[in-house]
Amino acid sequence: FGSLILKIFAANHRRTTLPIIVTWVFASFGYYGLSLWFPKYVKYLKVSFIKKKSSRSLFRNSTILQSTFVDTDLLPYRFEGCHMVDTTFDSMDAFCPLDFDYNIHLEEVFLEQLVGEVSLIPGLVLAVLLMDRFGRTRLIRISLLLCSLLILTLAAVKSPEAVIGVEVAFNVVFAVGLASLTVASTETCPTSIRATGWGLINTLSRGAGLAGLFVYDSMLQCTVLASCFVTSGVMLTSAVVSLLIIKTRHTLL
Repeated sequence: FGSLILKIFAANHRRTTLPIIVTWVFASFGYYGLSLWFPKYVKYLKVSFIKKKSSRSLFRNSTILQSTFVDTDLLPYRFEGCHMVDTTFDSMDAFCPLDFDYNIHLEEVFLEQLVGEVSLIPGLVLAVLLMDRFGRTRLIRISLLLCSLLILTLAAVKSPEAVIGVEVAFNVVFAVGLASLTVASTETCPTSIRATGWGLINTLSRGAGLAGLFVYDSMLQCTVLASCFVTSGVMLTSAVVSLLIIKTRHTLL
């Protein structure tokens, strides 16, 4: 196994394998980091608590500013020594509220991730339609470049709906590049090291994605510009490196 890993970086294969690996690593870092950042940032933009459950949470000695609580179980005893400013409690539920604790909210978890995941499907369809016409490497470059520009529009949007719109557009465009990169990686890697190369690519890209989760989680404490510039930078880097990927269109493998 070790000898196969060394073959991937051997002089006769390095020109083929390194651009693919670097492109995967940078693109995965940005994409997986954003997949965590988007839902949390949308929550940050909302100032209302709708059908939220406390899960044994208490507010102590806090000032609650300009917030709206709708159909929650946050009853008065959960606010100890708190000062309310322009805060309202409403109920749209015809049933009596139940005050009990639980910490698994499947509906919220599902809905937050559904939009982002479903938006990948149109991108994959576009990739199938465009890949043979424009070529793998060209689609990779265009997709990653558009992603680096598209994410900068987040600096100009403030509503949760607009942020979700940017997320959908980003995922659609990224899916085109991801599908093209997957095909190019399979076609470009020499047959003798293809399986090992794929294993290494997956390992490194997942590792980069995991690092992205931690980095983007920490950037939630910063301004939105930090996430915009980091994502734009890694996507632009991926696009530039992808220029070195060997073209396989109309090539007999």
